Amino acid sequence: MATKTYPYQNLSLKSMPGERWRPIYGLEEYFMVSNFGRVKRLEYVAIYDNGAVYPKPEKIIKPEIRQHHNHYKDDYSGYLAVRVGLEKSIYNFTIARLVYWVFKEDFDYYDYTKVIFYRDGDSFNIRPSNLYEATISQKQKRIKDLRRSPNPFHKLNSEEVKLRHWNMLKHHLKPIVQYSLDGKKIKTYNSIVEAHRATGANATGISRTAKGYHHSCGGFIWKYGEKKKYKKKGDL
Repeated sequence: MATKTYPYQNLSLKSMPGERWRPIYGLEEYFMVSNFGRVKRLEYVAIYDNGAVYPKPEKIIKPEIRQHHNHYKDDYSGYLAVRVGLEKSIYNFTIARLVYWVFKEDFDYYDYTKVIFYRDGDSFNIRPSNLYEATISQKQKRIKDLRRSPNPFHKLNSEEVKLRHWNMLKHHLKPIVQYSLDGKKIKTYNSIVEAHRATGANATGISRTAKGYHHSCGGFIWKYGEKKKYKKKGDL
């Protein structure tokens, strides 16, 4: 029996029949993703701190197959991810989520209350038509239906499930604070992507400004906020 092949295994720069490319939000000048789930680095010139100049050629980024261990079943399920570097920053993407974000819905990529599923159950089939968005409650129901977990949430109603997951997720979200150039606080956003969508400022530029690499981005100063200021999702 022949082994099934997938587009992500193709590392050729030549586009496949029907393949379309779009820039990755916030990294538009450096990386693109296709509707087949392939990630491409664009050609650019990198300048290092020591003054060295290195031309970076165009290339297809080889994805990683990351394994998730199910302790209840004691088995593994794989999914595709990619890690790209730009100057001193590293960006990690789950490719299915990245494809959905770029080709189907411009949502907050880092809002993990939104879950991306595969219609045919194949986590390597990451074309937009095979991806759909689900809630955490739907994810928990699916896990229970597939008997993949004893599921401690099955006795909770949907609002209790949302609240419990928000209490877990809020510790991983990183708020970003917008200031005017003269230092006056303007607004706090839940994430860099939310700030990018609201102001039009480049997401990578916001991140690098908050880390101290730049003074400003998009006409504003940006700083990371305090996680402890988060409230329940229903109070935002």
